[in-house]
Amino acid sequence: MENFQARDVCRIMDERQVRAVISKMAREVADAYRNDLANLVFLGVARRGVPIAKMAGAAFKEQTGASVLVAAIDAKIYNDDLTYVSKNGQAVIKPFENSGLKGKIAVVWDDVAYTLQTFEAIYPAIRANGPTETEFAVLVDRFQWHKKEREIYAPRFFGLRQETSSDQIIKVHMPEFDGDMCVWLQERF
Repeated sequence: MENFQARDVCRIMDERQVRAVISKMAREVADAYRNDLANLVFLGVARRGVPIAKMAGAAFKEQTGASVLVAAIDAKIYNDDLTYVSKNGQAVIKPFENSGLKGKIAVVWDDVAYTLQTFEAIYPAIRANGPTETEFAVLVDRFQWHKKEREIYAPRFFGLRQETSSDQIIKVHMPEFDGDMCVWLQERF
């Protein structure tokens, strides 16, 4: 992993804003699928996508009265949010088996979208489990993925669209891993 230092750090969302954005996204999902609420499944991409999916699921239930199954999927790839590289540069997907997806609508939640490689890597594993539809949701869309061949993985639901340069990173903090909840924009050394 490259070292990033706290030069030119800017907090772009605090905990209140993160929670409000996730709640808004849950409402957008509910509105998009208002006639099919019982068929939704939320999949959180490990690591930080899992607590986001759980929060979205809780907000969804509060807003609609309907419960949604929340599950995790682990896609180890050079994560497009923090630029990690696997040993051979390829996606490493732990076997994902979720019989709860057959005939359902899968909404895949993650913290940051940059190149969409994470979504591209997990898409075949999700589709193999038989959902009728797969959509992607991210807390922060860095909006660097604009290529025709990537549009299938583009997030339909996003909290914040933050255009960035390759010299910047977005760091999402979740209490389970970082002790606090916020989103930072940092310059890379």
